[in-house]
Amino acid sequence: MGEWMGMEKRDRYGAFLLYVDDWLSSTAIDLMTAAEERGYLRLLLHCWKAEDCGIPDDDDVLARLAKLGRTKNVHSLATLRAQFTARNGRLYNERLLREREYQKEVRAARSEAGRVGNDARWGRKRIANGSQTDPNPNPNPINTKTNTCASGDARVTDSPTAEPKKHTKPNREMTPQRESWFTAWWDAYWLH
Repeated sequence: MGEWMGMEKRDRYGAFLLYVDDWLSSTAIDLMTAAEERGYLRLLLHCWKAEDCGIPDDDDVLARLAKLGRTKNVHSLATLRAQFTARNGRLYNERLLREREYQKEVRAARSEAGRVGNDARWGRKRIANGSQTDPNPNPNPINTKTNTCASGDARVTDSPTAEPKKHTKPNREMTPQRESWFTAWWDAYWLH
């Protein structure tokens, strides 16, 4: 049973949106018993964990995943099955499949936005065929300089071209405004 639920960690979808108004206004859910409603939610959660967003089309597995108990209630299983579509030995909930597709689209859009932002930050430009050009082909982030030593050999040395910024202390001169504030504070401090 574990292999149908397994997937690569990078492909997992940790959560899905549960639209409370839709859930509470659903006639199909209102007609379920409390055990059936709980079982339906559990089946949706198991579908969501699966890579293909489905569960096996098997009454024994459904009863166990839905926690319907050891005795399979045929009526309850039929009620739960009505919320799924059977394809190739698996059961799929159409609404959950739409939610999975939506999350895939959002994930792809965020990935592309991140790639564009990264390219903008590091100065890479995209070309029509998808390859990248880097204006600084040197992988070393420190600018290098070539020096010629006494023997005439060229040596590459690391030397940053820009000097590091010096730390400057904040201006703490006693201006008339600061002096009047300090005097007022000092007088108030000693009065208490």
